Amino acid sequence: MAVTVDGTRDILGIWAGDGGEGAKHWLQAFAELKNRGVEDVLMLVCDGLKGLPDAVETVWPRTVVRTCIVHLIRNSIRYCARQDWDKVAKDLKPVYTAPSEAAATERFLEFSEKWGGKYPAVIKLWSDAWAEMVPFLSFDVEIRKVICSTNAIESVNARIRKAVRARSHFPSEAAALKCVYMALMSLDPTGKGRRRWTMRWKAPQNAFQIAFDGRARKAAEIEQRRAEGLPVQSAAGALSEERREQLDEIDPAWCPAWPVEWQRCFHLVRLLLEEGGELPTAPGVVVRQGEDLGRWVRSVRLGWDKLTSVQQ
Repeated sequence: MAVTVDGTRDILGIWAGDGGEGAKHWLQAFAELKNRGVEDVLMLVCDGLKGLPDAVETVWPRTVVRTCIVHLIRNSIRYCARQDWDKVAKDLKPVYTAPSEAAATERFLEFSEKWGGKYPAVIKLWSDAWAEMVPFLSFDVEIRKVICSTNAIESVNARIRKAVRARSHFPSEAAALKCVYMALMSLDPTGKGRRRWTMRWKAPQNAFQIAFDGRARKAAEIEQRRAEGLPVQSAAGALSEERREQLDEIDPAWCPAWPVEWQRCFHLVRLLLEEGGELPTAPGVVVRQGEDLGRWVRSVRLGWDKLTSVQQ
């Protein structure tokens, strides 16, 4: 989920994971977004995923990554006894509401002295997340209010889970992704939620302009020039127009994550169909450049559920 420079909230993409959320997974997702035209990312809020900060730094080096404060508090409470929940949460508040990093460090040391002996896991949790939490303290109060949590994403996830549970199981990955897509399309049918969200971001916009040296304003200007059909220059390490043209010329059948043999046969079958030929469905009928295209088509049909949604 992203919020544009004018305060518009949008879902940038849906990816079916393989059970892991490491740096490789996030790097592929971010690279795809950048190739699709995401010029710059001012700030990224996450819930402590390990590989995400490294992937963001590779694609958008100037992006500020910070950990969701609400997630930190929730995870801290898990290590505490029930009778100490309110006390620990109350003592943590001066840390993440401090006016500066120095003040936050001082408050955290006081918290460590009080609770470190009883709950060392809480101290380690905040120490490990300190590098991603500190950037939060350098921003204006208006910015802090809108980036203090990932509740907006959690709300969307709740709607997705509700839609998925109603169907219990799916015959394929494509069917599951379609269900998720339909759930997202029904989030705000009247548009009232989008308008409320946009109004909420009016106050922080000036603060963002100051904090990020006009990068937000530059992004708005680029969007306007693109809408008017005017040429734009690359910003914040984004792709140049020349590089965009080169990417457009790349064969869409090519993907580094798929087997080369599969991509080769896909390309040959596509060329055959573009020439007016019929789709071969039996081995030995059509052989191109040493590849039995009929055998490949049969293997694809038999292993259809094992393909990714993009391959299908």
